[in-house]
This record gives sequence, structure tokens and C-alpha cells, in this order.
Amino acid sequence: MPTAKVHRIPTASPDDVSGLAAAIASGAIAPEGILAIFGKTEGNGCVNDFSRGFAVAALETLLRSHLGDAADEVCLVMSGGTEGGMSPHLLVFEVAEADANGASPALAVGRAHTPDLPSEHLGRMGQVRSVAEGVRRAMAAAGITDADDVHFVQVKCPLLTAARVREAEARGATTATSDTLKSMGLSRGASALGIALALGEIAEDALSDAAICADYGLWSGRASCSSGIELLGHEIVVLGMSKSWTGPLAIAHAVMADAIDVAPVREAIDSLGGALGEDTIVLAKAEASRSGLIRGKRHTMLDDSDISSTRHARAFVAGALAGVVGHTEIYVSGGAEHQGPDGGGPVAVILERASQIARGSLCPNEGCRALEQLGAQPRLPEGPTLLEFVVPVEIGEVLPQPVEFLIPEFAGAMRPPRRLQRAIGVAADAEFEPEPVLVRVYGAAGADPRLPRRGADDRIDPECGLTLPIGRDGRLSLLLVHDISIFTRMI
Repeated sequence: MPTAKVHRIPTASPDDVSGLAAAIASGAIAPEGILAIFGKTEGNGCVNDFSRGFAVAALETLLRSHLGDAADEVCLVMSGGTEGGMSPHLLVFEVAEADANGASPALAVGRAHTPDLPSEHLGRMGQVRSVAEGVRRAMAAAGITDADDVHFVQVKCPLLTAARVREAEARGATTATSDTLKSMGLSRGASALGIALALGEIAEDALSDAAICADYGLWSGRASCSSGIELLGHEIVVLGMSKSWTGPLAIAHAVMADAIDVAPVREAIDSLGGALGEDTIVLAKAEASRSGLIRGKRHTMLDDSDISSTRHARAFVAGALAGVVGHTEIYVSGGAEHQGPDGGGPVAVILERASQIARGSLCPNEGCRALEQLGAQPRLPEGPTLLEFVVPVEIGEVLPQPVEFLIPEFAGAMRPPRRLQRAIGVAADAEFEPEPVLVRVYGAAGADPRLPRRGADDRIDPECGLTLPIGRDGRLSLLLVHDISIFTRMI
């Protein structure tokens, strides 16, 4: 069963592949398993940012030495611009085989390449449809059948140069623009709408050539597009969750409403239940708001004639996100046309989930002692939960409770009823006490990564089973998840 690995490797210059070479030499990375490499390079991120092509050339040389012509299948997505404190680095996405008994669903990675795009299609519906078709192929490669399970789509798209415009005109074609810098935004915007079309976020009849980089009410919450001079087609990488994959890694996404809106990012992190640290992977888009305001306060990113607003936005958002995750090797790409709301943008977080709860069977009335007899040992929490045991009330087995995926719609303090204080594991009717007390609870039989910040229909609800999650302190807390009450004690 496939399992995804993500390696973050610092670089000393755009052509520095020594870290990747060392990882391959040591066996930490198997070159034949590399699906894609993202990189942040210290260029200007504009048309003449050749740091991207420099990095691609160095990576291609290294990969060809190990893979031969198969190196052409690896998606290389270099994003120029490491303004502010953002650290240049590579993100290597690798697939390997793992025991099918591991955690699932898990992080899944799929890739696709599109044919070279005729210059006259750039920034138009031809590009939108080309990207949409590529995203669908990448989803299939990842084993993702439901678009709701996709959390981030990275597209490297082409731009126009004067030579490419002349070549199109020589064929009697007309390009959307002759402004090479403007072509970057048009290419990103059309690619983002292609992602939205493939994921069902926007219907095709709502799209047109005229809407691209004009109607910014149309946007994707999972698109990240970066344009560059170093390619003519598109390199597409889909990141999501799939039951066809296993492993400890999981991904969640959020949409920042503006450049300082980090609360949704924290919620996405909390939904995964893992601990933040050096291994946390962050992918984000950034753009200066066209209004010239952030929460009513004026910014000057659009008024700086010396430095592009995309460079300001990258630095600003990277700083905000670094304060959340605690490190600066963050992949923030500038220019967010149709990628999130104006001034905001999509963010994805990849980290290792907290361990799953053990499974077993016991008599409902024997409580935690019976769980211990079954081999469930107390342990310190690995994630944001104090959950130790799940005590069934009316069924004969312990349900797995991957609480890292549960996003509370409402949380309220809960005091165990006196009867439960004497016999944990017995369902109780409400008692007339000054504080709320337990009546009955339904426990989610499995986690669903589509719950965070999304709607959920009845088909993903637990079928049945009453459970009492118990924290290390022996207390219970009420969480309402998709209209179903469960109890767990959260930090």
C-alpha cells in the first residue's frame, strides 16, 4: 500500500542540491520514489527570475544521474522569492510501500503534466480546460475519487515572453496580452480557475475569457499557482487524503480571509491532532489586497514602485505563518489571482497525526480497569488531546476514536453525573444539577478529513455505538460534531 513521505531540505543557493544528493546517498530518499519537488528560490519571482530555471537544471541533472529519462516524470515546481525571513528550501514528495495495516486515510500525492500550451491560449479558457483535465488525471493518480478529499493543488504554469508573443503572431494568432509581467497573473488566474473547475468549486458555465483576472468573486480555496519562464506546459501536483494510502502523514487546508487571518490555519492544524514542530510543512498563497486595506488599515504594498507587491505579500504572510508554526522554511507563493479571496489565500498544512486509539472488547460496566486488562496502557498525550481510553456504554467493543480530525461546532464544559462518578461506562439520564451533565453520547466511529471547515452529509456519520471518552484527569467535556455529541477532554 503506498505511503507518502515529505522531506524538507534547506538550500544554500538556487543550484544547491547537495542536501538532496546526501539524502539519496544515505538511503533516506529513494530516487525512484520521488514524485515531485517544490522549491523556494531567492530570486525576485518575476519574469526575469532565472533562479527558478537554475534550480530546475540542477535538480534535473541530479535526478537524471539516478533515474535516466524517468527524471522527466518528476514535477519540479520552483517558486521564486524568499523575501523577509522566508528560508530557501526544497520539499521532496516521495512515495514508498508500507504495511496496509497502518493509518488510513492518509496523505496522498498525485501528479500530471500537460502538453505545451499554445501562447494564444494562455490566460484564456483554453488554459482553464487544460489545467482542469490535468488536475483530474493527478487526482486519479493519487487514488482520490472525491474532490472534497483534495486539500491543495500546486500548478506550475507558463508565462509569455516577447519571443513567444511574436511566434504566436507569426501563426496569425493573438495573445491575451503582450505585457510579459501581466501574463504571469493571467496564467496563474486561468490555472486557478482550472483547478476550481476540476474540484467542482465553480461551474464551467460561470467561466469565460472575460472573467479571468477580472471577476475576483470566482476563486478556489485549494489552488496554488506559480508561473515561470522555465516551462511551456503545466506541472500539476494534487495533495489530499485517500483510503488507498497509508501512513502517519495527513493534510488539512484553510483559507485566510486576509494577510493576518491565521485563525483558520490554527484550526486546520488542530484538526490533524499532531504536534507542531520542525517537521510541520506549510504551503500558502499570498497577495496584497486590491483595496489597499487590511481590516480597514491602509497598506502601501501596491504603491511601491521599487518592489513588486507580490514580494511584499510573500514576506508579510510568511512572517505571520512562521509565528504560528515556529520555523521559517515555509512555502509561500505570491500572486493569488482567483486563489482565495482578495488579500487572502489558501493554506495547507502537512504533519504527522497523533496515534490512533487502541481497539478491544469488554463488558460495558467494567470501565477503565477492563481496558487495562485488555492491554490498553495509560500514556501521555502525543497530540492536543488527553484522551486515554474509550469506554463503551451499550456495545461490546472499543471504538477507534481518531479525535485529531474532530472539529467542534460547539464546545461546553461537562461535569460527569454522580452516577457515572461511581460507575464510569453506564449511560445516565440528565440529572438536575447546576451544571450540564451527561445524558447519552454518540461516538464517531471514524475520522473524516472533510469535516474541518466544511459541511458533511449523513453518509459519513457513525452508524451507531454509544461511547464515553475519558481523559487523564477522569473528566469529560462535551463536543458537538456535525450535530452528534461526543465527549472528550481537550487541552
